[in-house]
Amino acid sequence: MSILQHYDVHGLITFSKLSSIFNLKEKVDFKHKHDLVYKYECKDINCDATYIGETSRRISERMRDHVYRDKNSHVYKHIQQTGHSEPQENEFSILETGFKNFKRRKLAEAIQIRNQRPSLNTQEQSYPLKLFR
Repeated sequence: MSILQHYDVHGLITFSKLSSIFNLKEKVDFKHKHDLVYKYECKDINCDATYIGETSRRISERMRDHVYRDKNSHVYKHIQQTGHSEPQENEFSILETGFKNFKRRKLAEAIQIRNQRPSLNTQEQSYPLKLFR
């Protein structure tokens, strides 16, 4: 005889993990996210320039690269050539996350570029895709 029958308890009793009821993990702030594919959209008036990239580093570091450090960056070149203002955080968005694997992140980036056709992305080299081994 079970304890529930012993005390004449009828009905359904269910138990859940606390994590299914409460969110126990703190949300990661935008600037600290990493291993992702991102999009830049220029917000200056009459400009529809866009760029899609990937990074394993924090997105805040990659954003700094585009603005100050990486002189070969298409975003940097766009700012210099047009005289547009420095990109702000709201001009960057995360398209996909969770790519610790370099090849998967590059593949996700390539698919996003193919689908969205951002104006600032130019193909300088191709990442070889091997579908069958």
